[in-house]
Amino acid sequence: MESLITTMRQCELEGSTFHQINRLGARAGFTLVELLIALSLSLMLLAGIFSASLFFTKSGLALADYAEMDRRGRVLMQTFSQDAKAASDLNFDDAQTLEFTVDGIVITYAFDSGELTRTKAGEPEQVLSEDIDRLQFRPYDIHGDPLDLSGDLLAVSTATKMVQLYFAFEWDRQSGFQTASVVESARYMLRNRQLDSTL
Repeated sequence: MESLITTMRQCELEGSTFHQINRLGARAGFTLVELLIALSLSLMLLAGIFSASLFFTKSGLALADYAEMDRRGRVLMQTFSQDAKAASDLNFDDAQTLEFTVDGIVITYAFDSGELTRTKAGEPEQVLSEDIDRLQFRPYDIHGDPLDLSGDLLAVSTATKMVQLYFAFEWDRQSGFQTASVVESARYMLRNRQLDSTL
């Protein structure tokens, strides 16, 4: 009899465990609403991560563009300033073409179709920079007053004692954003140029 009671107690214990497991098994899954909420939250999180990575990518490309613009601008300014400071004469062929005479050698700066070139007599043309949106040579007389390049270019060339360079880069990326940089140089004094004292 005692073995029968022990067996019945074991069956009761096993049965109650079975019912507990069965009840837990029925509640162990997620409902459709819970799954939809989890899916929606996951999609919002992924959209946030994607937009942040897109923003950082665009920012990185813009920083790379600014660094390249800065590098090109520094090279251009350094070359231009060396020629301007050493020049003994200057001549404007037109508003976009400037000639310096350095040690008897003519050095021509010409801007055309977004490209600034430097040509030293007897040497091949050197492209200083491409993708320039705007460029201006700004002449000044000995008193620092600006001279107008739309007028008599010979008179302007004769009166110029200082020259300034202004240019702007503006690059469009296919991804839909622009990078722009504007550079305005100091006024470079043509130290070796003698002007008529009556000017």
